[in-house]
Amino acid sequence: MLQGPLTLDWGRRKAGLLPRIENGELSADNPPLGRRVELWRRCGIGIAGAEDHVFVKVHTHGAQPRTLDALLGEGLPDVWTALERDYRDTDGWELHYVTAWQMYEAVKRLATAVEVKAVA
Repeated sequence: MLQGPLTLDWGRRKAGLLPRIENGELSADNPPLGRRVELWRRCGIGIAGAEDHVFVKVHTHGAQPRTLDALLGEGLPDVWTALERDYRDTDGWELHYVTAWQMYEAVKRLATAVEVKAVA
């Protein structure tokens, strides 16, 4: 299992005081917003020895009726725009959209490469 982002979101406070927990969930309570992309990236989830690769895993609990507007409305295009502007269209970054299995395979491949490099 790959860790998703876990950090404090000071941009969305409870009662104007306490930060909310950012855990990569996309739902009605945690709408997809472009500004969350940077929070996810700053978590720096990756592999020791392959720091030039950052993994961002977000999730939803299906298309529940109360979540449909958040997922199918304007939120996701805002997230895609932020991802592509900040990572696909920026020098030094490559952006890949992958399935959970593809992410697992990439992590396994990188971890193996790091181990081989450490032994050599």
